[in-house]
Amino acid sequence: QLLPLQQSRNQSLNSSTTSPLELVTDVTFCWTEPASSAFVTGTFNSWEITIPLTKITTPERTQLWVAVKSLPPGDYQYKYIIDNIWRHAPDQPITYDERGIINNTLSVTLESCGDHTCFCASIQHQLNQLS
Repeated sequence: QLLPLQQSRNQSLNSSTTSPLELVTDVTFCWTEPASSAFVTGTFNSWEITIPLTKITTPERTQLWVAVKSLPPGDYQYKYIIDNIWRHAPDQPITYDERGIINNTLSVTLESCGDHTCFCASIQHQLNQLS
């Protein structure tokens, strides 16, 4: 089963936000079925922006569609637009929205890189002290 992958990292935000630094996680969205075009969108961008997926071929000669999006921690719903049709991925977790529509679901968490000398460890420590 292929699920969106998560990798933690730090990202600077623009001056319009309340925090000068926000920890985000790179999430890889993956569509595994045949398609001519593929996009993903979701609650992480208020369903307003479609992110194009790129077709890749694995060493096993399987074709996949992938896109990476940096997301802060939280729970998200998302859906793929495959050949101009809104679809959920049957091989990824699903939920029903308030209207009964099936969407894929994702819970993003932050994980330290594991290196106590990395700046992400000190930033996480500072954020924990503020909470």
